[in-house]
Amino acid sequence: MNPLLKHTIVSAAFGLLVAIMGLFAGANIGVHIIEQRRRNFMIGDMMSIVKDIQQYREIKHALPKSLADLNLNPYYTTDGWGCPFVYKVTGSDYALFSYGQDGKPGGEGLDTDISSDNLRLQDHKGKRATFRQYLSYPYFGDMAGRACLGGGLAGLLCFTLLRREKRSDALRGEVTVQILALLVAATLIATFMTMMHLPMGH
Repeated sequence: MNPLLKHTIVSAAFGLLVAIMGLFAGANIGVHIIEQRRRNFMIGDMMSIVKDIQQYREIKHALPKSLADLNLNPYYTTDGWGCPFVYKVTGSDYALFSYGQDGKPGGEGLDTDISSDNLRLQDHKGKRATFRQYLSYPYFGDMAGRACLGGGLAGLLCFTLLRREKRSDALRGEVTVQILALLVAATLIATFMTMMHLPMGH
């Protein structure tokens, strides 16, 4: 095979690998951090509402018919995705729900329901977005663009390094080590570039 064509193919595959790894790591880590933080704040709000419901019951000896009876700040009546909390009363029992990102009962990943029956933070730490939810995530396009930029630059660096390759086995071994080191460094940089655009919030 023509050496130039071989170097071009290897460099393109190298850049594609870096882009995919950067996007995967950036999305998997970055999106999870954002959504975990959103979920933690939301669970905190739900705990406060549950406390208000309990206080209302102690004072009035009855459950509020709706969350409006608690005179809550409107900010605290919606979940992390802007959907209203669902409050249901059944006899002497009640339940408070967030139906997740889709606002519908059931679902997985970001659509997983959270109820007042289980507000332990540790039980919700493993909830990650599904692949479909990653693709539809508001910042996915920006993440993909930065991952591709990182992969493209990595491919150019790889091509430059390969063009210096000599025919001796000793130099080939040295170039192989350099390429592996470049792969690790480029992937870390691509990951950082991918995550950098995500609004981590405070």
